[in-house]
Amino acid sequence: MLEQRRFVLWQIATSLLVGSLTILIFRFTASPLSFPARCLYYIHFNDLPETESRLAEFLLLLPIAVLLISTARVVVGISTFGTFTPALFALAFREVHTMIGIAVFLGIWLIGTKVRGWIDHFHLLQIPRSGLMLTLVIIILLAFILITHRIGYEASVFIPLFPLITLTGMIERFWTVSNEEGDRSANRTMLSTLAICIGISFILSLPGIISWMRSYPETLGIILAALIGLGRYNGFRLSELVKYGNMLQSIDSLHAKESLVH
Repeated sequence: MLEQRRFVLWQIATSLLVGSLTILIFRFTASPLSFPARCLYYIHFNDLPETESRLAEFLLLLPIAVLLISTARVVVGISTFGTFTPALFALAFREVHTMIGIAVFLGIWLIGTKVRGWIDHFHLLQIPRSGLMLTLVIIILLAFILITHRIGYEASVFIPLFPLITLTGMIERFWTVSNEEGDRSANRTMLSTLAICIGISFILSLPGIISWMRSYPETLGIILAALIGLGRYNGFRLSELVKYGNMLQSIDSLHAKESLVH
């Protein structure tokens, strides 16, 4: 039964990949006067109004961000706080053109982790505690909006505010990792999450990627096939290969020293 399910899964992935590639090839090679080509002519997002265009762009780029984060976690071995939350932040950082947005992100995270540690002493239930943290993050954001307005700036210039609300879940995960694995592991995971968000934001800001996804949305089928493939990956991560490679080198050097002694 398990083998049949795996076979069906690979069939789905192969069908998505072949189907998407076939549509892409057909777009470039088929006669513009043919009926399928005329149908495909209307499947794009280049002529939407500005508001709908930005929404479509966000939705088209989000699966790419998820694919990149999944690859970083599954193949490379980089730890992050979740998958969807870093993807949202990566898309949010696309709108940031200064370091102030990243500073706001770090500032809210630092304040949130300190407040989360203080709240932990009261032993609140998880659901009310999460609601409390969400409300505190919103209060911080409202204070930021008010301060930037008083000094003559717009808060949205620095960073889109809505994704920052998802910091609540990231703060909870940070606190959990800190308690289970120590502050060093939690801080390392937080820094790697922030680094991946910034890196993906630069990748998704490339005009070629945005233009391609607007014109050829069938690329999402290739992304689905890639995610299915990653879901079945059970090999070594690159970080593990580096770690084990260094370990083997140390063992070889130790054996070499012992042979010289003897």
